[in-house]
Amino acid sequence: MPLLAMFVARAMMILAVIGSFSMYFYVTVLRFSPLLGRPRVVYLRPPTFQWDRADHRNVIIVTDSPNDPNIIGDLFNQHPKVFYVEQPLYPFEMFKNLNYTRKSEYNGQVRAFLDNLFHCRLNGYRDYLTFLSHPRLSSPRFRLSSKALSSPPLCRKEVSTYTNESDFLKDCPLLNAKWVSIVCARKMHIVLSLYAKRAPGGVLAGLLPLMTSQSMATRVLHFVRDPRAVVWEMVSKDRHSEKNSHQLTTLENKIMKRCVQLNTDSDFLRSLPSDLAQQYQIIRYEDVGRNLVKTADIAFKFAGIDRTAEVNEYVKRQKPGINNDDDSSWRLAMDMRVVAMIDQHCAHVIEKLGYKPVLNKRTLRNLNYSLLDNNINVV
Repeated sequence: MPLLAMFVARAMMILAVIGSFSMYFYVTVLRFSPLLGRPRVVYLRPPTFQWDRADHRNVIIVTDSPNDPNIIGDLFNQHPKVFYVEQPLYPFEMFKNLNYTRKSEYNGQVRAFLDNLFHCRLNGYRDYLTFLSHPRLSSPRFRLSSKALSSPPLCRKEVSTYTNESDFLKDCPLLNAKWVSIVCARKMHIVLSLYAKRAPGGVLAGLLPLMTSQSMATRVLHFVRDPRAVVWEMVSKDRHSEKNSHQLTTLENKIMKRCVQLNTDSDFLRSLPSDLAQQYQIIRYEDVGRNLVKTADIAFKFAGIDRTAEVNEYVKRQKPGINNDDDSSWRLAMDMRVVAMIDQHCAHVIEKLGYKPVLNKRTLRNLNYSLLDNNINVV
């Protein structure tokens, strides 16, 4: 019996070690990290820029969903002089959710990070870059969506797809803070894509300091889509939310909360001083499918960045009419009662962004009936 007890004790110890490996790895990656409120260096002298600061542009593309295909970001990513990063605040959100950083510190951390990123000061974020670039910690799509982060000198060759961890890390080693800062400084423009709820304070207004800063003068391009499609993404995660009145009430509370967020962000433009209004632009997801060439013209003109041959070639390669009325899965699957709730609670933002209310189940299911209000030109 003593021998059996000894074997059991050793087995339990091995299981404990294996079970805690992931936690240990995270803590090891994050030790002494600025994300834990103990930054080695927060504000650093930026590397030498190889262009005139007067020609430099900072742009943030804001999306209402973390999963929307970001064709606007893809357009800027083709530009050889643009340093583009897809969802750079995702690691901060993960650190907060996993309790590796205090929730109360999140807003200050992401504000400081965005300021440093727009000045190409990343030497204080070595562990953040490790998290972002390791396929076991972050999805490889975040790095692969950026030509700057997935091409030489940060990768051995230009990489566009992920096959397996070994080959990926061989071609694209973990990001080095010094070299990322240098690559960033060599680019003339910086463009980021952010999910609105990850912005400081969880709202677009949290980006205002970046817009008012004379050294950054950041422009915000709000890439919106039909609020009903945005809410459907939330609703579809719970396929049993429409079965009875109690579940419908719970669902309606979630819809109300999401609509408050969308309404707040849609009123962002009204809260801007007149001299900052020109730094904010809305583009509808559905308008991209209707006319990608026009959308590209609007986006680059707003950003103050010249289109290049690489961008024009990318536009030509895209299939015409990406989708004239966004992906219509929500129209075919959503219960009319839920649609009515969204139309009621999101009425303000639906009208402001140029969408029509759904009158009845017949118009909901009829995909030939456009829910875009052509009398309202958002872009």
